[in-house]
Amino acid sequence: MMKITNIFPFLLFFLSLSIAAQEAVEDVVSIGAGYANQVYYSLENGILKTEPKTNWDICLEQNGRYGAIRINSVNGVELYMVPNATKDDWETVSINTGSIDFWDDIHNSDTSWVRGAFNVQHTSDPFDLGWGLYDFTTHDVIGDSIYVVKLSDDSYRKLVIEDLTDEVWTLKYADLDGGNETNLVIDQNDYPYRNFIYYSFLNEEVLDREPNRGSWDLLFTQYESYVTQDTAQQYYPVSGVLSNLNTKVAEVHDVDVNTEDYSNANFATSMSEIGYDWKEYDFGESAYVVEEDLVYFVQTQKGDIYKIVFTGFGGSSNGDFEFTKQLLNSTSIFDATNSLVGKFDCYPNPTSHTNDLQIIYSIEKANIEKAYLEIHDLSGKLLFQKNLQNEKGLHQISLQNLKLQRGMYLIHLNLDTDKTYKKIIIQ
Repeated sequence: MMKITNIFPFLLFFLSLSIAAQEAVEDVVSIGAGYANQVYYSLENGILKTEPKTNWDICLEQNGRYGAIRINSVNGVELYMVPNATKDDWETVSINTGSIDFWDDIHNSDTSWVRGAFNVQHTSDPFDLGWGLYDFTTHDVIGDSIYVVKLSDDSYRKLVIEDLTDEVWTLKYADLDGGNETNLVIDQNDYPYRNFIYYSFLNEEVLDREPNRGSWDLLFTQYESYVTQDTAQQYYPVSGVLSNLNTKVAEVHDVDVNTEDYSNANFATSMSEIGYDWKEYDFGESAYVVEEDLVYFVQTQKGDIYKIVFTGFGGSSNGDFEFTKQLLNSTSIFDATNSLVGKFDCYPNPTSHTNDLQIIYSIEKANIEKAYLEIHDLSGKLLFQKNLQNEKGLHQISLQNLKLQRGMYLIHLNLDTDKTYKKIIIQ
């Protein structure tokens, strides 16, 4: 065994090689009749959590990096900024429902999670987050605007985001006449590993709705998008699939859906790259028709590459999303907290059974007690096992004279209880 000293070429090339793909798997995710739910989904582990779409009104970014605040527009929530008013006018500002009808309502971005409705109206000042200004010295965000929130029961609240200081959100809201004033304090540290923290004005409740931010890839949901209907453009509720932060998606049209080649695909970070427009309602058939020759490649936060092909959509009657998924590339190992433990690859692949098989692996986590390699046939039978060096760093080993027959095999890298595998073809 030897330890690689010039690691850059190996990390850049060998650990990024694709593996022979797994078989495609059929799956169905349902958000319910009337699109009642939001479903958080892992391409590796399936459905992680289902939540009613109507149990929240606003959500606030958990780590506060962008000061993002979004509204639940598909629950009928509307947002307005009070014209010519600042936070200092809270006690004196006069608001009536008749005047609100003449204000422009504000909408979430449907391409970026961190451009919520509270963030989209801002000046050219790079420190203006919409609802407040970032202080470069203190690293706090101080609110400067007053908002009106219309809720699903047609009631109103006036609202000010006081500040985001030391990872604590402070808000104040009341009835339009100033009655029932409420101070709301939310500590981000009470909701670790989330993208957003949710709040219901009607129930006066802070909600922990999301799974761990590193555990899910896609959100099946109804959301609001700026769409064209006939010749008019307007915000409209649509049903589709949104991707998680740090998840990339490539949309490839006019391609054989059996393809596994994503080498020329353009991966985008837009949260709605999958979105809703892979389907269209056929009024003659009274059913949704899925676009043919359309493939989505998804690069997860872990670096795995999956292929998704939609095969059906049930519409509002059942909210069923039908699709196939296929793992195309996986070289990384993550532990239960979604921290990177290691990576590995092998070459050449395919290879002759008479050639050496080179294994490149890295250990990214200290204090790994046991590292070992296994080779199985497709039935799961163990054919070969070898203990490996368990020091943190990058390593290479050469496997010679494995005496494997021609065919396909699974190579497993095990780091304590965490593991990953890839397929290799012996010619």
